[in-house]
Amino acid sequence: MNIYLFVAVVLALGILAVVYFIFFGTKANTVEKALALAAMGNFLDAKATVREQLDLDPNDTKMLYTFSKIYAMENDLLNEVSYLEKVKAIGKYEKEFPPIQVTNRIANIYYQQDMFDEAFFYYLDSLNYDPVNLEALIRLCFMAVGQKDFEIADKFMRQIPDEEVRIQSYFIAKGVVTAMLNRDNDFEYFEKAFNMDQTSPVAGFLYALSLSKIRKYKEALDIVPNLPFFYDEPF
Repeated sequence: MNIYLFVAVVLALGILAVVYFIFFGTKANTVEKALALAAMGNFLDAKATVREQLDLDPNDTKMLYTFSKIYAMENDLLNEVSYLEKVKAIGKYEKEFPPIQVTNRIANIYYQQDMFDEAFFYYLDSLNYDPVNLEALIRLCFMAVGQKDFEIADKFMRQIPDEEVRIQSYFIAKGVVTAMLNRDNDFEYFEKAFNMDQTSPVAGFLYALSLSKIRKYKEALDIVPNLPFFYDEPF
């Protein structure tokens, strides 16, 4: 009796192994093969390998995401984003491509392409998955500043911990927003920006200007002669 039970268990495990290989092993092998081909620059065969699986299941988000990675390796951003949007439309994610990663990547591509309306929408959506996502918050405030929506920019900036940001342009933007909202501490942010790169004429000029507003004329004059444009030849 024990022998029969043992044989039954072995057979069951064997069947499970075959099923796993067919439905999961094959998919993993397809992804590895396609990405390896793409890494070698053989993008046509890489796409053909993935397309065979997609013909069987057009809603296979793992294959759709793999397709997007191939286009990313080919530096074809618009086709990459089209496949990422298909993943997002289906709404089925996996550990290697969680929703925040997919949404941020879509937004980032649109941002790089100067398609700011689309980028703004997707970065807003990113905050639904991660309300304190730095990339989304910083990009949203930049786009709001670009549209001169200073109150909206300020709303996003209030959610960003300054100590976690190492981007000079962010502190320049924050200083501009603070000044446009008629607050008197804009010099703090221009100072941070200036200290990050004291060769920056923009940060230096704005810092000097903000110091003069609070009557720190000597400090402002100490900065100006050290700025690169101060030594330019006259027109």
